[in-house]
Amino acid sequence: DVRRAVFSAVMGADSVEDALDRIGKLGKMLRGAREREVVRVIMDCCGQEKAYNPFYAKVCEKLCETHKQHKFTLQLMFWDVFKQWDDLASKPRRTAVSSDFRFYLTALSLPRHFFAS
Repeated sequence: DVRRAVFSAVMGADSVEDALDRIGKLGKMLRGAREREVVRVIMDCCGQEKAYNPFYAKVCEKLCETHKQHKFTLQLMFWDVFKQWDDLASKPRRTAVSSDFRFYLTALSLPRHFFAS
């Protein structure tokens, strides 16, 4: 299962570089549409945290620097999250996602149109 492999790679990592190495070793498993699962799993992990953890944002930052498709997947995910903002079940999930959103706007200097629908 691709999602399980990505989850294990990210959660078992000691650092951002280790997470990237582990994801890179998944290689053939992540070809085509399955590659989108990387960002989805990372964002799911971020959303499950009780407090903001910059580790996930830093992993996504590095992935987006090297793979344009990850950046596009991330954009689509944020659109989906903000369409469902009022339906997000818990305040901690909202806090984690909004903190991650703030990170991308500031640290990555993404243009506003990146998040436009």
